[in-house]
Amino acid sequence: MSTLAETITTTDALGQSRAARASRSLVRSALGRFARDRVAMTALIIFVSVALFAIFANLVSRWTGFTPYENHLAQKLSAPGENGYVLGSDANGRDILTRLAYGARVSITVAFMATLVELTIGLGIGLIAGYAGGWADSILMRLVDVLLSIPTLPLLILIATLYSPGTYTLALIFALIFWPGDSRLIRGEALAIKSREYVDAARVVGVSPVGIVLRHVLPNVVPVMIVLASLTIPSLILVESALSFIGVGIQVPEPSWGNMLDEAQRFYRTNWTYVFFPGFMIFITSLSLYLIGDGLRDAFDPKQSSR
Repeated sequence: MSTLAETITTTDALGQSRAARASRSLVRSALGRFARDRVAMTALIIFVSVALFAIFANLVSRWTGFTPYENHLAQKLSAPGENGYVLGSDANGRDILTRLAYGARVSITVAFMATLVELTIGLGIGLIAGYAGGWADSILMRLVDVLLSIPTLPLLILIATLYSPGTYTLALIFALIFWPGDSRLIRGEALAIKSREYVDAARVVGVSPVGIVLRHVLPNVVPVMIVLASLTIPSLILVESALSFIGVGIQVPEPSWGNMLDEAQRFYRTNWTYVFFPGFMIFITSLSLYLIGDGLRDAFDPKQSSR
């Protein structure tokens, strides 16, 4: 009996080792295909540049000599290069370049934090529903159906109007509203993975359900989550910008690309940089992230690996 048990344990260990090597090989192959995608790599360089612009906003402020909240009403709507303003000033005499950097920090922080919390909730619910099945799956998916049936934009506007959220509160609101879609997608992946042969083999040799989920299901869901995150982040940047644009997101004087664009819309004929650059930053950041997500989706596509 002990010999049989040792054989089963060894077989399971070998199976797990092969599965781990296969998973690492899949990731390496996918990253190699992504690195050869010129469009995706160009988009990655652009997004990294925007992210560094946001991270080093303090250095930008020190270089320009202005803080994002500093008003100089006598110098309002200055043209680029006038009165020391690199990209000009807004209607309150605040430096546009400095506020763009701090606005990038706010917009990207909201999107990244919301995506992290959203995917964490969606992952937990999706794995439980997909692997456990039965009554747990039925209850959780009916809850997801109810949440998905609620109109998102009116709900966001209502909550934002009532609570006037800051950066972190807005990120949490986004996560609590948008996780149901992620959980449904992850559940589908978990359902597909749990019916595979190596999962059946692990179950036969006595691996616990938690062990199967952590060792076999979760590693195979990670590529899907990476792609999902790369597509979720730009969507949330657009949502945050839209809410701030209509005045129920990040509140002035804290800079956000959305509220900068809202303030600028009345002065597009007076100072074109005031309205152009916030809109351009929203556009180029969202586009680069969508292209990165598209490249990752192609890279992790099983059909690509067979070519």
